[in-house]
Order: sequence, then C-alpha cells, then structure tokens
Amino acid sequence: MSNQFKCDVDVYTTADSGTRDPHKCQLGVFHDTENDDATDPVSVAHWQQDRANGSSYNILVGVDGKTVRSNDDNYIPWAAGTTGNRVGLHASAIGRASRTRLDWEKHPKQLEALARWAADLHTRYGLPLVWLTAEQVRAGARGFCGHAEVSAAWREVDHTDPGAGFPHDIVLGRAREIANGTQDKKDTPMTPNYEKLIFEQLTGPGDDFRGWAQLGGRTLVDALAAIGEKLAVDGFKAPE
Repeated sequence: MSNQFKCDVDVYTTADSGTRDPHKCQLGVFHDTENDDATDPVSVAHWQQDRANGSSYNILVGVDGKTVRSNDDNYIPWAAGTTGNRVGLHASAIGRASRTRLDWEKHPKQLEALARWAADLHTRYGLPLVWLTAEQVRAGARGFCGHAEVSAAWREVDHTDPGAGFPHDIVLGRAREIANGTQDKKDTPMTPNYEKLIFEQLTGPGDDFRGWAQLGGRTLVDALAAIGEKLAVDGFKAPE
C-alpha cells in the first residue's frame, strides 16, 4: 500500500487478520514494546514476522526516531485484542510502560516521529487529534488513545501501555502543529515544558487535577498529608 505514512524501513509480517479500509478506522493507538531503549525496532519487526509470537503493529518507532513498517494500514495487526485490532491503527514505541514522563521526554526524536504519524492519520484518514478516555473509545468516538484505554474499553486484553507517563499532550500538540503547518520542526528536538511538568507532578497528569492513580487519585501534596497523618506527624492532616 503506497498511500500511507512512509516509514524509514519496511519489514513486513504475515501476523495479521486480513484487510480493512483504514479510512473507516476509529482510533490511532499508541503502544510500547516493553524492550530496553537500545533495542533496534528492526529487530522487533523481525521477531514479529514469526506468527507464533502473536504480535504485530502497523509501525514501530525507535528512540532515535527510526520508523519501521510491519503491516500496511489496510491490514489488521495483532496489537490490542479483536476489536481494538480491527478499529485501530497501531504504533508501538521502543520502551517500557514504566517510563515516567521525564523518561519519555528524554527521547524527543521518538516523540517527534509518533507526532508525525498521528498528524498523517489525521490528514489522511480524518482522525481527530484528541486523546480519548476508555468510555469515549467504547462509545465509538474517533481519535487517539493508548493500549490501556482499548483494554479498559472492551476488556479483551489487559495491557496498560504506554503507561501513565506517556506525554500524549506533547505528541498530539506537536501533531496539530504539523497538520496545521504552523511550525516546521521535523528535525528539531521537542523541549520539555518544565513549568507544566512540575505542575503535573504536583496535581497529576492532564488538565483536570484528578491526581495520580498510583497515589489513589490524590495529588502529591494530598498523598504526603495522608502519609503524615498516618504516621502521626505533628500538624499533618489528610484532606476531608
């Protein structure tokens, strides 16, 4: 298939469930491969050529920004359960779901490549450059999400990648710039927004101040107060 996002390398697999019309896809789905950062995406693509491994994506992205095509967009990969595979276009980043936001931001070329892929899906297939919740995914909304949201939406799989630290706001924000032609930074590394990063460390990811899942939905300050009260530290009081 020539009319699709152009990758640096093609390493095709037969690990797929047949063809589909990518224009009818609901989602662009971000994953990670659960490999060390130094792993070459080409080696992962070769591993996925063995159908017995039961794994494939549309593209793979290395920490250096190298992109590898494994399945054409009009083929259904084996990435996120029966429904998620069928309705999603899937990109997997070399790395692990345990990465923090800072860890992700250490690889700006990888984030840039993911943004270029997302911008291409928006321009080519009309996928809105918005991040979806599991509820929105299940309701049929179109846009982008992680494997975790697909897992929660249809409960056909249980993976939670690319993890809570994945900076989808940076990736989709940059994708909007690319799609709108407002900036040409293809070869310019994205720099972290440290003010926003510090704020999110205190209040949790996103803009709704919902706290951190790892802290029981608490902000960093509320979690510290709860710990202090539990330890009977003078003056510490958990929020009501």
